[in-house]
Amino acid sequence: MFRSIPLLIFTSLLGAQGVLSIPAPSCDLGRIPPGRTVTRPFLVKNLGQGPLRILKLVPSCGCTTAKGAPQTLAPGGEATLEVVLNPAGFRGRIQKTVQVQTDQADVPVQVLTLGAEVVPPIVASANQIVFDDVSREGGGRAEIRLETQTAQPVTILDIQAPPYLGVVVRKEGRHAVLEVTLEGSRVPRDRWRGSDALQVRTRHAEAGPLVIQVLWTMEGQGR
Repeated sequence: MFRSIPLLIFTSLLGAQGVLSIPAPSCDLGRIPPGRTVTRPFLVKNLGQGPLRILKLVPSCGCTTAKGAPQTLAPGGEATLEVVLNPAGFRGRIQKTVQVQTDQADVPVQVLTLGAEVVPPIVASANQIVFDDVSREGGGRAEIRLETQTAQPVTILDIQAPPYLGVVVRKEGRHAVLEVTLEGSRVPRDRWRGSDALQVRTRHAEAGPLVIQVLWTMEGQGR
């Protein structure tokens, strides 16, 4: 009986390992604008009898970063891992993950999940206008509707356009309508077609400049 004690102690030590627990491994951020970086904390715990080593955090893409590794959690200890999502360039529903790699033998990898719906603060009814066969004596007309996706109304601060493109802003409730005209008489006589951009700056700082492409051709010869 006396000789079996060291063996029991050795076996017990072998079984003392950390066990990673993530109480809430997933989070839905809801609707977010593409210009806002979002940081989400995730609580992690060590429910095992031994220390737990968090070795590495591996995001699923470059739009996501994570902080909190490497580090060691004592038995019963806990820590917060921070996941940062940059939704720039995305639109619609997205889901990003971060692998939490540990030295837990039986389950070495667990996953954190972030979901969101990326919605621009302002949505244009179209991002392109086409004027075909415009008369030099006349012109063309089109409308673009700008709809707010937030409680803040659309407020136009500035519009940059070439001199032959005219823009009139008409308010419709919290939204706005751009009445765009191509004035044929102001188009240089040596030009028969073109591609221009309307740059619209609004009070929505997170929206950034809205760019609307305008393609046009003039009637007559020279094309």
